[in-house]
Amino acid sequence: MRSLAIWGGSFDPVHWGHVQVAEAAIAQVELEAAIWVPARCLFHKPRKGVASFADRLHMVGLAIAHRPQFWLVPQTSDLTRSDYAIDTLQALQIYYPHRQWYWIAGLDTFRSLPRWYRRRELVAQCQWLIAPRSLDSKCTTQEVCQQVERQLAQEAIVLRWQILQMPEIEISSSQIRHAQKWGQSISDRVPEAVARYIKENQLYRDPPRN
Repeated sequence: MRSLAIWGGSFDPVHWGHVQVAEAAIAQVELEAAIWVPARCLFHKPRKGVASFADRLHMVGLAIAHRPQFWLVPQTSDLTRSDYAIDTLQALQIYYPHRQWYWIAGLDTFRSLPRWYRRRELVAQCQWLIAPRSLDSKCTTQEVCQQVERQLAQEAIVLRWQILQMPEIEISSSQIRHAQKWGQSISDRVPEAVARYIKENQLYRDPPRN
């Protein structure tokens, strides 16, 4: 059976670290493709200083152009109406039937999994691919993943996970937004087409457009 992975996030903006994570996932589990799913709403961020969904979606499209194993989430009503992970998965399962499913997650996102909506259904239907990252000096990626596994086990939820074999990502979207705000170069942190789009549209300098 062919396998697909969902790579969801704010991608505000998408950067080389995101690309490297998706490439590592494809190589490690021999995926047919990684499906990129930008979040429509950024509930965890203040409105000022973030890009609109349309801008973030377009930037992801620019970043993954000419990469046949990177797919942008199809823009249908069923696939973009909700930011709940379970809704995204179930809609994609209909769109791409007869696949084995993986979910790619950064470590900070994965750590919040025990609080996700309808996590029992979601966890049962995916294997989890975790991008390594140092959240603090006390816990390794392995230890954080084991903590999440234990938390879910308390609810009798069986978690299948593996850490992606890759260097820790040092780039962050917040660093890029800060650099852009102060007029610093971001050309080494994002694909060229994304840097050009950010500059042309003056993103992260003024309040985003509706």
